[in-house]
Amino acid sequence: MPAGTTPQEQTGPRAPETRILFVSHLPGWRGPDPDVSRGRFGQDIGVVDFSAVDAVLLSTFDPHFVVSPILTPGFDIIDLALRLWQLRYRGAYRILTDKPLPDPGLVLREVRAQCPGLDVDLIPRDALLG
Repeated sequence: MPAGTTPQEQTGPRAPETRILFVSHLPGWRGPDPDVSRGRFGQDIGVVDFSAVDAVLLSTFDPHFVVSPILTPGFDIIDLALRLWQLRYRGAYRILTDKPLPDPGLVLREVRAQCPGLDVDLIPRDALLG
């Protein structure tokens, strides 16, 4: 390392943390914290029930990504997409799929038609598991 430089200057600035909010159907779910809206796995991943998604949560946690399964017993992707859009969420919404969809474009067109400007896309679950 050249004299007078710090390790950070040599390797470049540290990338900001990426915060992910995972939303699912978790009625009665209690994480390490009794309030499900604060049940987090680590500092940068939040796990909440759909009912906890509100303006306070989004402004406090400020997620870069909101992720949900494509299908749950308690809500569907349109429900969550509309809530995010109405709350003026500006990050990305990613929908996990278990298997290939016959027409993924149809799903995305439907969400985008109801929530113009929302950054939404599908992610195969296998892509996350590597």
